[in-house]
Amino acid sequence: AAYQQRREGRADPAPWSSDVQQLLKFGEALIEARAEGRDIFRVYTLATARYPESAEAWAAQARVLAFVGQWRAAEKAYARASELRPSQPLLRRLLALARRR
Repeated sequence: AAYQQRREGRADPAPWSSDVQQLLKFGEALIEARAEGRDIFRVYTLATARYPESAEAWAAQARVLAFVGQWRAAEKAYARASELRPSQPLLRRLLALARRR
């Protein structure tokens, strides 16, 4: 609900900014504001549920999961991101790192 209010309140969103990017920026803002972990996870879960074909959303969720040490879940999210963007070498390296944990 907070994301939707913030999104609707933007007078002039950047023309190159997609909805998924705006949602991920909202998640980053929550992290910067030191919001509760469950709220942060809720945003990234919403991003992957709302945009299941977004490698960016899956990679962002994986980063948050890896940061808190949830390596199995991070591995799955990195695998999905890599599946969606197989030509992205960084995603493959992050997936390999998550698998080694």
